[in-house]
Amino acid sequence: LSGGEPLMQAEFATEFFKECKRRNLHTCLDTSGVILNDNVKELLKYTDLVLLDIKYTNDEDYKRFVGCSVSAPLEFLDYLNKQNVPVVLRQVIIPTLNDNDENISKLSEIIKRHPNIKKTELLAFKKLCQVKYDNLNIEFPFKDLPVPSTAEIQKLQEKLQLNGK
Repeated sequence: LSGGEPLMQAEFATEFFKECKRRNLHTCLDTSGVILNDNVKELLKYTDLVLLDIKYTNDEDYKRFVGCSVSAPLEFLDYLNKQNVPVVLRQVIIPTLNDNDENISKLSEIIKRHPNIKKTELLAFKKLCQVKYDNLNIEFPFKDLPVPSTAEIQKLQEKLQLNGK
């Protein structure tokens, strides 16, 4: 299940995953991990894999661009770790915001503290959502930022792999 944000419909997602399990189907949840309540905890009982987006590794950028503290997805990740739910940790690399050694170092520390992280993927920022912002007459805050090259992403991924997964 992907989104929007599937945790916003955790009760429905739980029923869907229960049916998947009855049919012997693998379940995967793609989430930002900013919600952790009883309904979400019930959903995670039927979740085989979580694709978790950690958008930034510092609180200032998280609050500015996501609207919550970085502690929310980290608490979610801690819970997944305690429940031994496998995770693929993902981060979209946005030039000038998180394409730096400090971010990679902090991401490495997060990985080291969570043995349930099986893989980490750094993804290139793209401006696909620009159309949505334009249609809503909202200024796209990243419109002037460049899109990272494949080589830049690969270089950061290699640095991350030297320190973790």
